[in-house]
Amino acid sequence: MLRLLALCHSVIIDPSNGSYNSSSPDETALVDGAATCGYRFHSRDNEKNIKIKLDENVFENYKLLNILDFDSTRKRMSVIVYDE
Repeated sequence: MLRLLALCHSVIIDPSNGSYNSSSPDETALVDGAATCGYRFHSRDNEKNIKIKLDENVFENYKLLNILDFDSTRKRMSVIVYDE
């Protein structure tokens, strides 16, 4: 569950201080909570690669294939990723 919270969001990282920013404070809180429990969203690059930091030198890499945005019908957001 924590891995999914670190992957499925529209949060960006503020480069000046490394904090999470999002249009939704709930989404920011969920990603921050996953980071507190050891699944820190580290980066998303221009090629849609997502990096999650698990430990000091341990990272998981995922390729973002598609984003299904939150809408009022589905009441959820989803992502499709490829686990390298």
